[in-house]
Amino acid sequence: MQDKISQVSNVFRKGYLENGRGSLLLYIEDIINDREISKEDYRNRDDSLFLFDYEKSKSKLAHMIDSYDPKTQGIVMLISSDPSNTTWFITVTLKPR
Repeated sequence: MQDKISQVSNVFRKGYLENGRGSLLLYIEDIINDREISKEDYRNRDDSLFLFDYEKSKSKLAHMIDSYDPKTQGIVMLISSDPSNTTWFITVTLKPR
């Protein structure tokens, strides 16, 4: 994912400016297959939280979204493409402009 950090940074900044705090929803398979990251991958806070039923996951993600510094950080929801749909919430350091 390190080679995608410029794309992540650009999309995250645009998403934040247009929609406020939120996160990027990315599938591991899309990263592996080098799919272009686009503004459709950005979810605002409510849309990000809506994706999860498990309250502990929602709570953790809500805290991360409410706490990051949008000038230097972004939140990525990274979902595995196997049947478990395991999700990791990660904070990424955005590449300076």
